[in-house]
Amino acid sequence: MAVFKDKALEAAVRKQVFAKRDNQEVITAEDVATVSIIEGKGAGITDLSGLEKCTALASLTLSDNKITSLAAIKGLERLQFLDVANNQITDISPLATCKMLQYIELTNNKVADVSALGGITSLNSLYLAGNQISDVSALFKLPKVWTLYLDGNKISKLDGIGQLKWLSMLSLKGNQVSDLTPVEALTDLQFLFLDKNPVADLAPLHRAWKKDNDGPREWAPYCQIFLNDCPLNDASKKLVEEMKKAGARITP
Repeated sequence: MAVFKDKALEAAVRKQVFAKRDNQEVITAEDVATVSIIEGKGAGITDLSGLEKCTALASLTLSDNKITSLAAIKGLERLQFLDVANNQITDISPLATCKMLQYIELTNNKVADVSALGGITSLNSLYLAGNQISDVSALFKLPKVWTLYLDGNKISKLDGIGQLKWLSMLSLKGNQVSDLTPVEALTDLQFLFLDKNPVADLAPLHRAWKKDNDGPREWAPYCQIFLNDCPLNDASKKLVEEMKKAGARITP
């Protein structure tokens, strides 16, 4: 009996089943039990049924398809890399069981609730741009995250983000963030993108930058800050000039 309902997914998996990659013999559960990598970009895949049989799967790349459900991924405990960008996914709760995930790419889907990711403490890189997310508090429980892309969502509050002590890349372009006070606690930033947010007051960011630049200089001399299309008040514009004169790399 065929494992996969979706012929395009079956074709992607077949490439990893060496004994059957050049024929059309039926793919069985035994065949896929040891498959560790699957790649099927832009293949027209809609249904992931059958992936639950790929119990050794460590890397899954299925970007640019028409996937709506991740239910079949639930329980894939060895999965470390997941790229399902540019699909039609709304529910990511099945990922909560994938505790070994380190990299998740979910750009341009329809995700609103990210609470399922809060327990995946092995995560280090998370790409969630172009979704419908407003509450990101669950992500601040992830101690190893160093890359976080949240562009083009509905985020206004960053309370608790200071818990991400390893965070070096934070992109928040096109959100609704105005209060940068929580960002003061970040001490390892290398890139900070705040473009197209209603940020008027840079005082919290200035305090954090100045404290490090005048002291240990662990991140301030290296951090690149992007403020394109932010409605900075006059006081903040002066702070930007002050920081630039002291060596800060700020755009514009």
